[in-house]
Amino acid sequence: MRPALALAVAALAAAASAQVPDSTAAPDPPGDVRALPADSLAPRVAADSARLGPEAEPVPPFALAPGRPVTPVPATTAALDVAALLADVPGAFVYRLGAPGSTAGAALDGLGPDLPALMLDGRPVVDLITGAPRYDLLPLAAIGPLRTEAAALGRPGVQASLRDLRLGVPVTELRYLGGQDAIQHASGTHAQTRRPPAFLRGGSDASRLTLTGHAASRSADSPFAGGDVAHTDAFGRLLLTQPLVAAEVGVMYTDRTEGARAGVVPSAGLPVEGIFSASTATVRGSGATRRTLRTEPWLRLRLPFARSAPTDVGASIALQRSVFVRADGTGDTLRVHGRRLAAFAEQPLRVGPNRLVLRLDVMAEPAPGPEAGVLTGAESRLGLHAAITDSLRLGQASVVLGAGFHQVEDARWPSASARVTAGPASAGVMLGGRAPSWLDAVGLSGSVIPATSTEAEQTLSADAALRLRRGDWRLDLRAFGSATLNGLHLVSLGDTLAAVTVAGEPIRQGGISMGGGWRERVRRGFYANVRGTARAVLSSGSDLHDRIDASLPRVWATGRLGVRAEDIGDGVVDVDLAVASTAWTAFRSVRVEPATGALVLPEPGGSLGFELPARALVGLEATATFSAQASLFVRYDHALGERAYGAVVTQGEPLPPHVLRFGVFWALLN
Repeated sequence: MRPALALAVAALAAAASAQVPDSTAAPDPPGDVRALPADSLAPRVAADSARLGPEAEPVPPFALAPGRPVTPVPATTAALDVAALLADVPGAFVYRLGAPGSTAGAALDGLGPDLPALMLDGRPVVDLITGAPRYDLLPLAAIGPLRTEAAALGRPGVQASLRDLRLGVPVTELRYLGGQDAIQHASGTHAQTRRPPAFLRGGSDASRLTLTGHAASRSADSPFAGGDVAHTDAFGRLLLTQPLVAAEVGVMYTDRTEGARAGVVPSAGLPVEGIFSASTATVRGSGATRRTLRTEPWLRLRLPFARSAPTDVGASIALQRSVFVRADGTGDTLRVHGRRLAAFAEQPLRVGPNRLVLRLDVMAEPAPGPEAGVLTGAESRLGLHAAITDSLRLGQASVVLGAGFHQVEDARWPSASARVTAGPASAGVMLGGRAPSWLDAVGLSGSVIPATSTEAEQTLSADAALRLRRGDWRLDLRAFGSATLNGLHLVSLGDTLAAVTVAGEPIRQGGISMGGGWRERVRRGFYANVRGTARAVLSSGSDLHDRIDASLPRVWATGRLGVRAEDIGDGVVDVDLAVASTAWTAFRSVRVEPATGALVLPEPGGSLGFELPARALVGLEATATFSAQASLFVRYDHALGERAYGAVVTQGEPLPPHVLRFGVFWALLN
């Protein structure tokens, strides 16, 4: 762990132990926390603190992120990476890398991992060079559940929010994970809610001031050279609430360095049983590193232009510096500085039975620097995104409709969506798109050839789902499909060069996901659940179609068999023991472009384009939760690794075998 970060975490712990209740603090909320997903045994305090009572805050500070929660609170799990939590989402497949807890992205419903717009409290967290969502830059220990089924910036969206932790007493959350392969995760988050100084109260005793500080570090080693990860993130946030106004100001910093090897390549064909070793593999570019430094100050206001539906406005400045150090011994580096100035305004309206939300986003991105020739021809660009959503009820059904128009320089596209939910059934359709990123438009010197078109990629997707419950049994069925026009795809030209290709014909995909559970909510005894997904590209014939089809398995599945015992020792501890497994059929997968981290469709038959064999990962998990405020984790990942076979999910990134790790999450009050 980095010394400065260790001191910061220690300081947070010391502050927590020294805190005493403040008589001027906000009153204890009437139910101190929101419920976690039903199948979670995690501490309740971390689920997200309840807002203060309505008599204290007629206008809540800020709404939760839109969409449906699809993951538990990351801090209360043994997860090493945010994207890894998406593996349990129906239709999702996660590309894991060689270092434990490191992922390259997540494909949702067979669509490209770079398509979703990742949002944190309404601010985009996408790479300023590639446009792909950067799950790895989220503060894992400080956010709430990830949410989907909500569009953002004209694209399918994945939403995240910082947890408020607005309790009536000071609260500190400490999280530590350690284990083999040099796994070291440590974080501390401290929050206090108190009455603000008189000049900030606005004449109201109901005014509250919440100060939150967070610091975290993550690191792990790969079993092969050139795949290690070191990560630091920190933020500070100040939230002021008055009966009719809320204001938030904060700044977030992230420093992530990871090995940028070109890949671990078998010396002669596929290694026996998929096991890579020093005698059967060569590490290409083991000395290369890729570093991302990102700083983002932000401001959000909630203003009472309409008392029943206050207006939210916000602004932020994202400063990203990307540094790629080559592995050819010359010490040459590629440096790119990117900036994004973003502002938004959101106005809810109530018109009869309709609950409308109008939103406008404006984004300015100056031309990246500082080195000429790295992104040749890149120019400043302006993006405008206007959208309206409507929520209403039609009999027993709830309906959410949306429409929008989006423009980023010369790229323009409309968006539209509709989702209907009636009891256990739901169905939705969405038209969205995305503008070419700087990497798509101008390429990267010596590594990526740009696209020949600047038109927006457009995707029409649809899904329908049914959930049935009977006694202890649950059955889920979900079908999905999509068609993509002007699809932008990064494809390999040999092992070192890539090109952005525009699909000349629509890419059509379809699939089905099925899941089942038995006694999932049982308090004592055995339980089980399983989920499987099958998908395929429905049109083929071209090399690009075949590469897209082979980038994901035809079938993949997850399963869990466990035993649970709650309220042991008169409610002192809850215990959960389980065997968890993930399996997939043979596929070609993707490779990582070293300089940018973008995902590339490999060339069939190349040294990083051979077919990866079907595999299954088996892990053992044990969790003990004490008095709903602390959890202990023990995990034994990939138990069959090298004992029976090895496994690779992303080209050139063998997974580490049988990793034993442990951890603790602890929420301290007062």
